[in-house]
Amino acid sequence: GKPQVISAKPNEFQQAYMKVLAKRSEAIHNGSVDPSVDNMLKITNEARLLGLDARTINPDADNYPNSKVNLLIAKVMEIYTETTPQNGVQAIFCDIAINDGKKDTNEIDVEVDDGESEKTLSAEEQAEMLAASKFSVYKYIKEELIRRGIPESEICFAGDAKDQGQRGEMYAQLRAGTKR
Repeated sequence: GKPQVISAKPNEFQQAYMKVLAKRSEAIHNGSVDPSVDNMLKITNEARLLGLDARTINPDADNYPNSKVNLLIAKVMEIYTETTPQNGVQAIFCDIAINDGKKDTNEIDVEVDDGESEKTLSAEEQAEMLAASKFSVYKYIKEELIRRGIPESEICFAGDAKDQGQRGEMYAQLRAGTKR
């Protein structure tokens, strides 16, 4: 009946990236970075993503077994098994990294000043590249739950219901335990 706190320790990639974020933060506080290039809002957003799962920052990062997302999946499986006799229902909510990137990072136009050896991206371009490169936490959770034995027919997303009628039908399925 009480919330359970499950702590996830950062892996090496997350620890290294946090050092990068700290250096960027220091540069911002020192005034050596134009806010259109980098800013604390961007750093805070990246830190939240990084804490969730390294793959939200780098889709090629290792699938760390003790990431917050993987610990959540293990807990969902545990509760699913325990509540199967009653057709127990679980709700998962996440407010970041929930959609696939819509744009290939190769499609993003980046202006390079003559004489510069590095590309300088605006904060908007950086955010767009990050959005394009991230993986969907919800999609990964669903795939992993199915891989671990939960029937796909029992999994639904709030966004699956496109109108009030479909929402009502989904709620009825949840109350009946056909969606769990």
